[in-house]
Amino acid sequence: MKILGLTGPSGAGKGEAGRIFASLGARVLDCDALYHEMLRTDGALRAELAAAFPDCADAEGGVDRKRLSRLVFADAEQLSRLNAIAHRHITRAIRETLEVYAREGAEVAVLDAPTLFEAHADTLCDCTAAVLAPVSLRVERLRGRDGLPDEAILARIRSQPDDAFFQTHCTYILRNDGDLETLRGSAAALYNTIKENAT
Repeated sequence: MKILGLTGPSGAGKGEAGRIFASLGARVLDCDALYHEMLRTDGALRAELAAAFPDCADAEGGVDRKRLSRLVFADAEQLSRLNAIAHRHITRAIRETLEVYAREGAEVAVLDAPTLFEAHADTLCDCTAAVLAPVSLRVERLRGRDGLPDEAILARIRSQPDDAFFQTHCTYILRNDGDLETLRGSAAALYNTIKENAT
């Protein structure tokens, strides 16, 4: 099984690329969705986050995700604290899921992970790809998707690595500054390249 690490900044279209890979036959693990599920169900993660961010604790012994997001996207030190805790727990869950995919005979698995490198999950991958798009287009997409004010969107964007980081660290770059068909064509070509090398 070949493992592709799929990453990129908010609003670039990583999720759309993941859906395209899934439609082509890849097993796609949405690490954001996995993390959000763990925030609801993983007792060890919930307890550690509640202890580290008491102002964001909820009544059930976990954390209020919206309050936590507002806190960490405005404070690089707090974001670093959150990542150190979350990455340790999610890497364990990623490994377990990939083992299931391999047992089920998957040829290609895709880790859809916005913090692929920060979590060191790239070390689990055979290759990596980033979806990139101009900041103006990303702001427009995030405004429509999340309904956030531009100030909050720009704070999120500033808290993430820039395009140069992804260009330096990734095996492949998928540009998403055109229409959906263009992205679909680029993703399909990459998928075929990876599948040809799958063992």
